[in-house]
Amino acid sequence: SLDVTDQVSSRKKIEEAVQAREEFLSIVSHELKTPITSLKMHLQLTRRAIKPDQGIYPPPDKLAKALNISSIQVDRLTTLIEDMLDLS
Repeated sequence: SLDVTDQVSSRKKIEEAVQAREEFLSIVSHELKTPITSLKMHLQLTRRAIKPDQGIYPPPDKLAKALNISSIQVDRLTTLIEDMLDLS
């Protein structure tokens, strides 16, 4: 009787661990996608504003702002990845 109870308890713990891992991976995936999406968007917008063949470049203040936002998103990704590695 104890063996069956132990097996059921062990199985339940395994199922809970698997569910916790799946939830963790879902959250991590979402948290990583958010800054990546923002970073990609800012880089694409900045790239579209640069047309060297036509001599068109964004004003320095707009370029600096776009680069600053991109840098912040890279820092956020770095922090998220470091936190994730610390957890593992």
